[in-house]
Formats: sequence, structure tokens, C-alpha cells
Amino acid sequence: MRTGKHKVVLVGIGGYGNIYLEELLRGCAEGKIDLAGTVDPAPSACRYLRELSDMRVPHFSNIGKFIECERADLAIISTPIHFHDEHTCQALAAGMGVVCEKPLAPTIQQALRMKAAEEQSAGFVAIGYQWSFAEPILALKQVVMEGRLGRPLRLKTLICWPRPESYFSRNNWAGRIALPGNVWVLDSPANNAMAHYLHNMFYLLGNTLQNSTGLEEVCAELYRANDIENYDTVALRCRTDEGVPAFFYATHTVPANRGPILEYEFENAVVRLDAEQGNHLCVAWCDGRVHDYGEILEYPHRGYFNKLWRSLAALDGGLPVSCTIESAMPHVVCVNGAQRTSEEITTFTGDSLEWIETAAGRVRTVSGLQQALTDCYLNWELPGEWGVYSWAKPASPISLRDNMGNQRFPL
Repeated sequence: MRTGKHKVVLVGIGGYGNIYLEELLRGCAEGKIDLAGTVDPAPSACRYLRELSDMRVPHFSNIGKFIECERADLAIISTPIHFHDEHTCQALAAGMGVVCEKPLAPTIQQALRMKAAEEQSAGFVAIGYQWSFAEPILALKQVVMEGRLGRPLRLKTLICWPRPESYFSRNNWAGRIALPGNVWVLDSPANNAMAHYLHNMFYLLGNTLQNSTGLEEVCAELYRANDIENYDTVALRCRTDEGVPAFFYATHTVPANRGPILEYEFENAVVRLDAEQGNHLCVAWCDGRVHDYGEILEYPHRGYFNKLWRSLAALDGGLPVSCTIESAMPHVVCVNGAQRTSEEITTFTGDSLEWIETAAGRVRTVSGLQQALTDCYLNWELPGEWGVYSWAKPASPISLRDNMGNQRFPL
């Protein structure tokens, strides 16, 4: 057990690392933590280089050099998806606790390596799905675990978030399935920007604070409008080990934001959330009662960083972290299976494609797609199975279990 002011190292200070740095610098100013160092081979994308220099925070080009020269209690891994495995294992081997940003890893094989490294170390790994550290979600999960909502029946989630062409060209891995050398990335809406909401359906159905429901099957329709290797639009249905269907609809090729919107049906109640209606997590009971579990606080609200502060508290023997490698694994299995369920990614073509100008830049959109996904969401259908869209291509379900009932590793 460690006590006192903790030393933290941030691995990856560009991109999302800037968001972490904003909170870490505030924590340093408030005397809560010491920033022991930063790690990044190309730090120029960091917005806080001057502040870090003024504070004399040492910087290193890789985590190995940091470990040789400094020490930390907690490592934050905010690097690209395909580095999560390597960097987490290095930090664990050095005796650190870890907050690894979502998603856990591109493949389940890498996730298992991370789990083995955790078991062989004195540290722990928290996965940065901030909803899994949010008070409303944790309170609802407790009610679900106690069985008060009754048996889960079906769940669904819809997110439409436009992304400009610059989003897909911002680095060498955006929108990629793999990099040269067979380095898996699997960047997609389901495995990056909207990963929280796919994971959340599995997490809420887990029977303990630190696990999620297992999955037996996934069927995914994968589409793209942008000139990328992987998909920018997905509609999928998976089934849990208990046979509960969970639907997920997500796209980057629409003109306006919508969502997240979710609806989880149970025997005794329905759980709802709509970002356009205040982001409050509400339960409507069959007897007419309605309970508001509160707003799920997003960035820049400080409640967004419960994942960081709860992990620091765990170093002192406090409550265990709520989102672990084990609880994040079903999401990895789902994404791996989705990548295999379609023989190929369907490319949108023809007059339905158009460019629109937004404040963030040019966005490639598909005419009518947002309404189509909304209709599918409302009707609990996949586009290719509904039979009303000329562009839709049905997919075949893929089993995520072998003949003995053990978890299959689709990639």
C-alpha cells in the first residue's frame, strides 16, 4: 500500500493525452499528485509543452527510458490503440498501477497478454471507459446486479457523430484495420469514438462490479463512405451468454450529431438516456415510477476523470477500480467478431454521397443514413435484415464460442 502524494507518468501527450494533461496539471497545482514525467516520441502535438517545461517535468521518448531514470506509482497509457498492450505490460513490469485508455487492445490475444502481465505484477490495470466509473452507471449496475429490474430482455444504442476528412488523416492509423507488419489496429466507430457505449451494454449486465456479460454471437453490417481501410458506419446485433440481444448503431458519415441514445429493456423497467435531453440516466418502472440516476458528466466536467482519481485511490487500498481488463474483454471479443462477420466492408456509392462543410471541416455524408439508422434503432432491426434499403447488405452471425463452450478468438 502506498500513501501520500502519488507520482504519475503520462505516456502519450498528444491527441487525447492533452485532455489528461489538463487534469493532471490541475491536480499538481492543487497538491494532489506529482507529475513524474511524460513520454512521447513526437511531443510536438502537445498543447502544454511550455507548462511542462516551466515545471521541469522530465520528458522521455519511450517508456523504457522513463523507467530507467524515474519512478511512478501510476502510468496513464494514452497512446494509439496498437500500443496499449506493449506499454501496459512495460508499466506493470516496473511495478506501476496502470490506467489504460479505451479500447483495451485491438485483439483478444493482446488483451490476454495484458491480463497475464497484470497477474504477474504488483500493480493493477484500469481501463478508461469513463462511464464505468460514473456514479449513475455504478448505481444502476448495483440495482441490475441485485435483480431489482428483473431479467434483461434486450438493449440498444444509437450514436451519430460526424467526423471530417481531417479526422481520418490525422495520423497513420486512423481508419485502419492493420499497419504494415501485421500490426492490428481495428480503428472504427465501434472501437474508438463510440466504444464507450458498446462496452456499456456488456458492463451493466455483468454480475459483479468488475466484470461484464460474456458474448456468444455477433452479427455486424459494416459500411464506409470515406476513403479508409476499415468501416465508418456499423449496425450490429450480438447475443450475450444468456441470450440477450444487444443492438448497436454508429456512424461518422452524417451531417449532424445525434446521441448517444440508449434503451435497455428489463422485465420490470426500461432504462433510457438521450444526450439531447440532458444526458440523464433514467429508469421507468412498469408500475409508473420513474427514477433519475442523474447526469453522466462528460468532459470538461471534473467528474469525467473519476477513472483517474478512483485509480489513484486504489493505490491506497481504497475501492477496487470498476473497469478492469476482464470487464473490457467482451468489447474486444465483439469488435473482433464484427470484423469477421462480414466478408467485406460495403462501400457507399452513387448519388447518396455528398460533402458538407462544417465548423470542423468537410464531412462526407450519406443521404438518408441518419434517418435509416434511427428507424432501425426504433424497430430493433439491422438494415440488411429489414429489406427496405437498397444499399444494405445482410451479414451472417458468427459464433464467439467453440464446440466446448469456450471463448473463441476471432482474429
